[in-house]
Amino acid sequence: FSDILHAEHTTDNVGVHFLDGIVDHPFSDGLSLLLTGYTGGNDSESPSGVLPLGAALPCFSYMNSEQFGGVSWDGGGHKTVYCAFAFEAIGGLANTNTREQVLGTILGWFEIEGEAVIPDELPATTLLLAAWPNPFNPAVTLSWEQPVSALVEFTIYNLLGAEVAQIPVGAAAAGLHQVNWDGSGFAAGVYLVNLQAVGSDGNVYNATRRITLLK
Repeated sequence: FSDILHAEHTTDNVGVHFLDGIVDHPFSDGLSLLLTGYTGGNDSESPSGVLPLGAALPCFSYMNSEQFGGVSWDGGGHKTVYCAFAFEAIGGLANTNTREQVLGTILGWFEIEGEAVIPDELPATTLLLAAWPNPFNPAVTLSWEQPVSALVEFTIYNLLGAEVAQIPVGAAAAGLHQVNWDGSGFAAGVYLVNLQAVGSDGNVYNATRRITLLK
């Protein structure tokens, strides 16, 4: 880890999901990342902390934290980049950069030419892709992607199966969306969020995710 990546692991879970690039860094300056688990690694996020060693440089820092989320090293003919978080968790939500954009800047630093491949296809089913932050207090942002236009509604249940809230979204076009839920008036604990989308193709799409409210 230290000899090849020129990095030292510091923290298993920083608990922060926003990262910024480092000012004047050769590829990360101006980048902004949000780890949502979006479409990758079973919603893995893994925001670990890391320190650069020797001549290595930090390339990403966790917002409002002294922890770094990535290290780069240029050894004069040999370069390495290590991200201490799940790269597939970069979702591009909330006006942050996409995985393809981040990868493009890194490949440019490696002087590798080419274009990132961005799939045109929409998902075959509606998926509740992200709930962030999770755990949350008091509000959580729910993000999902749907293959067709649909009438969308969220229903929130406690662990006893009782319905405690509804979030009527209404008509939504095919693609990526997000909605907020404020849990200020609810007891701390674990809740299940169910997404139902009645599609224009006649299909009913469902997805469920567990969220945790802290007080």
